[in-house]
Amino acid sequence: LENLRDNPFVVAPQWKHVRNILRDIDIYHLYVPRNDDSQKDAMWQFYWHHRQWIEPYCDLSNFEHSYSCAGVTDAINQWLATETRPWQYLVGDYQWPERVSEAGLCVELDELKPDHVLYFSNPQCATGNWASQEIIDHINSVGCPVVLDCAYFGSTAEHTIPIPHNTEQIWFGFSKGWGLIGQRCGMVYTREPHRSFNPMQNVGCYDYSRIHIMREIVNNTTPVDAWNTLYEQQYDIARKLNADTSDCVMLVTTQDPYFAERVRDSVARVCISSLFEHQDLLNTNSY
Repeated sequence: LENLRDNPFVVAPQWKHVRNILRDIDIYHLYVPRNDDSQKDAMWQFYWHHRQWIEPYCDLSNFEHSYSCAGVTDAINQWLATETRPWQYLVGDYQWPERVSEAGLCVELDELKPDHVLYFSNPQCATGNWASQEIIDHINSVGCPVVLDCAYFGSTAEHTIPIPHNTEQIWFGFSKGWGLIGQRCGMVYTREPHRSFNPMQNVGCYDYSRIHIMREIVNNTTPVDAWNTLYEQQYDIARKLNADTSDCVMLVTTQDPYFAERVRDSVARVCISSLFEHQDLLNTNSY
């Protein structure tokens, strides 16, 4: 574990086949005047396609509104910029919302407040593991509104995403499973029109280039490709490190006290991307 301590963050694996997909997308010569009907049509077609792609893993039938975003961090920023209610997050969860707002209430599960919106990542940022049904049941029993961050979706095995009853927004990204870290691609699904994304989308003030990137990724990959390719190596690496495998294939979990910043229930995550070896993987300097 000593060699992994220099980087406490999650560095998603980067793939040759994803780089090749990007090379074939001509977005740099894309001219999009305001309210370009052809680009709007392409956007709506992609939204429908992404729903179909996600459907085996997540029931979005109650979330009729769709928006593209510049990664899940953008979804977080837009939520916080328009949120007027107090909000809370669980110990060990993703720190970005709190860094942006400095107003979140950090709580243990049994301290959840029904009148605070809950920022909740699942798979959980603290460990990369899917939340247990007991956690979901407890959130439901509290009845607080929820914004659900599924950024780690795309790096796990097949799994049906449990949606807490009062979930208002669901966010997906393309960084973790595909290594599209700098491309900033993601999707937001909401029950009600989004307070900032919706007017931006309606007036055509939108980044259509990322639609083309996400469309090609969805057309040429599946959400379980990363896990299917790397899970055997993850198991071997975890065994050598005397750690446990995470549901997220690029992570293992440990009780090493060095990683205490992102600990939940004495368990912390460790990123093992640098230890993978595969013919389709790029090193971090060759992308």
